[in-house]
Parts: sequence; C-alpha cells; structure tokens
Amino acid sequence: MVAPSGISRDEMSTDLIELGLRRDDVVLCHSSLSRIGHVDGGAAAVVAALLDVVGYGGTLVTPAFTGAITEPFTAGTPTTMGAIPTAVLAWPGRRRSPHPQASVAAVGLDAAPICERQPMAYALGPGSPFEEIVRRHGRILLMGVGHNRSSMLHHSESKIANHRRKTRQFPVRGDGQISWVEVPDVGDDNDTFFPTVGAEFERRDLSVRSGFVGEANAVLFDADAYDRFAQRRLSELLQNGGG
Repeated sequence: MVAPSGISRDEMSTDLIELGLRRDDVVLCHSSLSRIGHVDGGAAAVVAALLDVVGYGGTLVTPAFTGAITEPFTAGTPTTMGAIPTAVLAWPGRRRSPHPQASVAAVGLDAAPICERQPMAYALGPGSPFEEIVRRHGRILLMGVGHNRSSMLHHSESKIANHRRKTRQFPVRGDGQISWVEVPDVGDDNDTFFPTVGAEFERRDLSVRSGFVGEANAVLFDADAYDRFAQRRLSELLQNGGG
C-alpha cells in the first residue's frame, strides 16, 4: 500500500518480496519511477529497496544506454534511461560495461563479471552482459514498463539467423584523436513484435510473477526461459511477417 506521504523504502521492499524477488537474485530491472508513484527518497530509495531484498549475494543490473553521443564514452557518461538507472550510476561501487551506446550498470556481488566485457558490434548479443545474466540464471523485473522496453529481447533476437539489422555509429578516442566507428547490430523493434512475444510468454511460463510495486504494475520472470522462448517465437514471427 502507498502511504499518503509516498511509498517508503521498506514498503517497496515488501512489495518486491511479495512479487517474488529473492535474496541472492541477479535481477535485470527496467522501470519507470513515475509509474511507481511518489517514493520517499526518490530513485535512490528504489535502488536501495532492490538491494535490500537481493542482499549481499545478489546483483542489481539496469540498462545505462546513452543513445546517440557526440563525445567519446566514459564511465561517467550520463544515461538516457531514466531516474532509476541514473541512481544506479551514482551508487557507490557500481560497475558499468564498456559499450558507448548500450552499456549496463550493476551493483552487487556479480557486478564486475557481468559488466566486464561487451562487444562493440551486436552490443546486446553473445559475449555481452545480457548473456552473462542468462548464464547466471538471472531474473528480469519490469516495473511500470512493458516488454517493448525489455532489452533481453534484443539479445534473444541477435542469436537467431533471420534477425533484423541496423548499424551503430559512435566516436572513439585513440592516439589523441577522435574517430567515428560504425558497427552492425540487431535492429530496433519499434513495438512490432516484442509486446506480442512478452504477452505470450507471460501467459505460458510458470516462472512469471505479477503484482504491484508501489502503484506500478510489475512482472518478474526467469531470464533463461524468456530468452529461449523469445528466440523461437521471434524467429517464427520474423519468418512469417508477424503472422
């Protein structure tokens, strides 16, 4: 329940536990602070509540994407992904993966190995933090957002033969000069197939837990089951043109 003054850190922790988040979980979180409602302490309190629940042995991961950038990326480059990822970037001891446009930020026991490597091409694909999350039997938490915001679906699509394609362009610094790099990547979905895949997965997979965190609809599920389902279903949808 949301108190008149706003949801507290402890109340948010209770909501997350009731949803099914567990101690020692590796959790990839996509979120909307405005959908959660007024939170005492703002985005930092949301991050603290998530870390309270997963504990010392758990790890919180959020996308820390930067979009189009005109200056070479650094670990302090601001993210365009909203208040909660921004709070994770400000968290003591956080790690960040090295991709100029598609990095993740993480706090917790497995933060370093999750963020250690990330390919420049197919940034969300094999060899990326998303592969590490699946390999570590992580979970995905959507708070106030839908599957159209789920980056793991880009990871899944990158692994199928008939995936969509695009190019990324970003500046890098080397030998004292800045040059522009262009690399291939999986294409954008633009709400074409991802909402369908997510809705079908929620209906079929036993790992799915749904409820509320604050005022936000929230869904929690296993990353490896999601990845397997998404690869198969996206391949079918792309093969059939959406049928």
